[in-house]
Amino acid sequence: NNAKIQVPENQITIVINKRSEILTYFKSMFDAVLEPLQPHSVLNV
Repeated sequence: NNAKIQVPENQITIVINKRSEILTYFKSMFDAVLEPLQPHSVLNV
């Protein structure tokens, strides 16, 4: 199973800079969090 987080474009830089803290937060809530957060770009046309 995969989970995705949608972030407004104006907050992407903040999320990238704090991804370690975000990952730690999710690990504390979900035992199955194993992979680091990977930023992916999605283009809506």
